Amino acid sequence: LGSSAPSASPSEAPTPSPTPTPTITISGYVLEDTDNDGEGETGIAGSIVKLIDSDGVVVATVASGADGSFTFPSVVPGIYTVVQMNLPGFLDVDDTDGTTG
Repeated sequence: LGSSAPSASPSEAPTPSPTPTPTITISGYVLEDTDNDGEGETGIAGSIVKLIDSDGVVVATVASGADGSFTFPSVVPGIYTVVQMNLPGFLDVDDTDGTTG
């Protein structure tokens, strides 16, 4: 009947595969709040938004979309500051801090 003889050659050691680095997405909106009530606002397209790490290094820069949205995909978890640059004719009147999660 079937018997198997032990192998005379050693088997190869498994090759470890690198563990993928987890990433997050940071996103938001640049809005025009003409009546300062925070509701039903119009997005501002083309506003420059920068993502700055805890060392003060700009790690990414994007422009807001037609609806005012911006996204920084595939960001390594850490502490960041998001800075939005005003387009000509616009002023900051209020900034709302984001949350993690």
